[in-house]
Formats: sequence, structure tokens, C-alpha cells
Amino acid sequence: MKIFISDLDGTLIPETFAASKEALECINEVIESGNEMVIATGRTRNGIKLSGIDKPIYKIVMNGALIIDKKGNIIFQNTIDESIVEKLYNKFKLANIEFVTAEKSYFTISKEKYLDEYSKWDVWSRKTEKKGALEGLLANYVFDSKLEDFKDKVLKINILELNEEKRKQNIKYVNSVKELINTPFDYRVLELNNRSISKYSAISYLQKLEGWKDGEMYAFGDGENDCEMLKNIKNSYAPSNASLKAKKSAKYIIGPCEDNSVVKTIKSLIDTEKAVF
Repeated sequence: MKIFISDLDGTLIPETFAASKEALECINEVIESGNEMVIATGRTRNGIKLSGIDKPIYKIVMNGALIIDKKGNIIFQNTIDESIVEKLYNKFKLANIEFVTAEKSYFTISKEKYLDEYSKWDVWSRKTEKKGALEGLLANYVFDSKLEDFKDKVLKINILELNEEKRKQNIKYVNSVKELINTPFDYRVLELNNRSISKYSAISYLQKLEGWKDGEMYAFGDGENDCEMLKNIKNSYAPSNASLKAKKSAKYIIGPCEDNSVVKTIKSLIDTEKAVF
């Protein structure tokens, strides 16, 4: 058996909410061949649903804070301590901050301010350009939120800041909060989780649960939040469009995401015992 573990945006699929036809066919081929597929992403649970990937596979979301099993059930979650949530709420409540729970995302700003600020971010614009993407995204958002409005424990905190000087100040502050780790997929956003978790820690949880062997696992990623799994998994691959850190962490460098290089590599690994890159 082979276990294929892949990031989404910039790795298995381009930076868009919808998975490509080629990516979906690849996942089906992995399942039908008797192998395992695991998606490991910084996206939320809703973000996975928007991608169209509803196959019976394991899904690691929010950089490892939440694991969803093949039946769609939550089997693991690691929340941020309430005192830390309150601390960041008081510090950034006038900024573009997002508190993410298993089901909802809570913003302290208005919907109008959110749309105005996020529309200036090119990554967000690309992700929401397809029909229905924006409506699907906003369906799980709660705006003008107070701390007491949060219905569930917070798993992840995102802070978007397009102003470079303010962003530097934000990074300096969150780096002083030792309980949190920042592993952003884009330099303009902070992605904050409990320091004890990562994509790789979630993979290790599944490895123990399923009894997977080290040599059976194949990891694919392009960003800073993928580096730990790329370093620690023996068979690791980064597309050529990946960050420098990700490429240094991976054992193999393959073609760019836009050429479906991850899809092609997974298919070659299904068909052969050894593939040379």
C-alpha cells in the first residue's frame, strides 16, 4: 500500500476553491487502486467542501488542528486556549482578524469592510472569481462578532494585513505569544495555531491509528506549513512553484502545479514501484 498525502492550493490544485478534473480523477485512481489519499491543508472544513473533494478519504484541515475521517466525522481537534483567544481578540479586534472554529469563522469587522479589504488581496480575488465561490465562502462567516458570540472552541486564527509596516508589527507581537505558531501560506496573512500541532503531527496521529509504515507514505507540499512533513517523510516532493523553504525541505523537486505535476507523479507512483525524478 502507498499513502499519498498532499496539500491543496499550489500543490494538487491551483489557487482556486475548485479542484480540477485531473485532481479529482487522481484521487479516484488512488482509492480504486487500493491505496490511501490524505488531503493536508490550511483550509477550513468549509474550504474543503468548496473544493468539491467529497471522497471517502482522510482530510487534515487548518494545518493539523482538525482531522476528518473517511465518513466525514471529526476524530481529532486541537483548540487554542481561551485566554489566548481573548488576548488576540482584544489586541486585533479592529483589524481583519478571523477566528475559525470547526463549523464557522467569526470576524470582528463588518461584512462590507471584509469585502473591501479582502478584494485588494490577489489570492482572495483568484479564489472567489468562479461562480458561486464567494457565496459558498460567506455562508459560514459571522461578521461584527463579539467574543461571547463564538459558539465553539477556536482552532485557528487568521490575520490579513496588506500594509507592510503593520504586518511587521503584527508578526513581532504574535511571535511573543509562545503558545502559538505562525505558518502562513502567503506572506500577507498570519495563520496561527496551537504550537503543539502541525500537518506532520496530524499525519503521525493517522499513522499510529492506521499502522502505516514510514516507507509507504508520499508527501507533497509547496508552502511553509508543509515544511515539517516534507522534512520528516522519507518520500517527499515539492512542485517547482513551491517556496524556497519547501523545496529545501523536500527530497524531490517536480514540475509546477499548473502542469498537474503532482497528479502525474502520484499516478506514476501508483503504476510503478520506483519512479525517477
